[in-house]
Amino acid sequence: MEREPLRTVDVLITNAQIVTLDAEGRRYGSGAIAVDGAEIVAVGEGGEVEASFDAELVIDATGKHVIPGFVNTHTHLFQTALKGLGNDLPLHAWIKNVPAPMFAAMGHDALSLAARIGCIDALRSGTTTILDYVYPTPKHDAYDTIVEAIAESGIRGLLGRGVADLSSAEGYPVTGYYPPLVEPLDAALEDCERLVEVCAGTAGGRVVFCLAPPNPRTVSEEAVAAMRDFALAHGTAVTMHICESPRDDEISRSRYGLSAAGWLHEIGLLGPSFIGVHCVNLDDHAIELFAEDRVNVSYNPVSNMYVGNGIAPVRQLTDAGVRVTLGTDGAAVNNNDMLESMKVGALLIRVAAKDAGAITAEAMLRMASIEGARAVGLGDRIGSIEVGKKADLVIADLQNSRSSPYHDDLGSLVFSSNSRVVETVLVDGRVVLRNGELVGVDEQELVMRAQKVSRDLVAEAWRGIE
Repeated sequence: MEREPLRTVDVLITNAQIVTLDAEGRRYGSGAIAVDGAEIVAVGEGGEVEASFDAELVIDATGKHVIPGFVNTHTHLFQTALKGLGNDLPLHAWIKNVPAPMFAAMGHDALSLAARIGCIDALRSGTTTILDYVYPTPKHDAYDTIVEAIAESGIRGLLGRGVADLSSAEGYPVTGYYPPLVEPLDAALEDCERLVEVCAGTAGGRVVFCLAPPNPRTVSEEAVAAMRDFALAHGTAVTMHICESPRDDEISRSRYGLSAAGWLHEIGLLGPSFIGVHCVNLDDHAIELFAEDRVNVSYNPVSNMYVGNGIAPVRQLTDAGVRVTLGTDGAAVNNNDMLESMKVGALLIRVAAKDAGAITAEAMLRMASIEGARAVGLGDRIGSIEVGKKADLVIADLQNSRSSPYHDDLGSLVFSSNSRVVETVLVDGRVVLRNGELVGVDEQELVMRAQKVSRDLVAEAWRGIE
């Protein structure tokens, strides 16, 4: 009997230690993954998979690990241009003097270069999906610039479109000749309608739209209700900084007689598609509301430390049944990546609990991948290595002096590794990083251009502050 011809696929990864992070936690010690187009079509023991497939590209991952790409649930790509500014400032002084005036002053070139380099840095550290939180601005072309940068980089992204209709000293107090980072609600929502279509038509669906009101201080009750209705009508996620500092609750109680979480709950914005960012200063009642409304939380340990805000109550949130995901925040307030965030995040949870067993390496890895995918509404497509899901994959090599020798591979990945271990990255089935080299991108040229543009930006922005 003649043997049936092998099915030809685009990519076949062989001889890999595969960490699927699927519901059963399956692992393969010498496994293989077949990728056709953007999708995983087979995953399992190597001999079985290799007996059925041939490929245009075969990647031998002997001695290496394949893990799902990380899902970073909170970034500000534009802040890539602002690293090292305001290093010693507390949160509100930092916002007033660094990101607010810089973003208001940014032109296309500065924004594009910052976003592209931010995407490159993410890919180099194994992140295949980012939720990029773009500040509110009446300069609508800024959002198109971010969409273009995400699409060109090859990463998967959610465009978080800022919507703010209130300006105050506790919001984005930009002075001088720059436009304030607020706009009329009708104009913002009209542009959101436009961007839903722009994102849907970009990069084969690799860019997704979501709403991003900055925080409870910068939005009116009318705006919150309108965004609730918009999100329901369009099936979009909503992400918001909440209780990053005590000011959210203080101002909300003075305005409405309710905590920030209580106010958002009463209006109906909280829900399974809501991603609360930071959440450092949640009280017990807020945690109860988050659990009741099935809210997602983006835990940003390094940036919370950077501005001295404190430690998010992650253990209390997870004990209550709240999904917690991982984010880095913008580069100007963290200077780190998802691998570093996993380590620091785990250590902070253990410090807060005074318990070395408070969280495991595998739990942090899930937080950084499948839990993030579920939070942004993509859990059925990414976040684990399963047939039918998108091929967003990372090949990590732990065989280096930083990570090895090891006796617990996931422990080594989370606690002993950095971006140096990321060797190859696929997004949507396309190889975007191969053997440590970006595919089709002149990284050095972009960095050199960005250095000059960023220096000019800082001089211009600070000149405009009264």
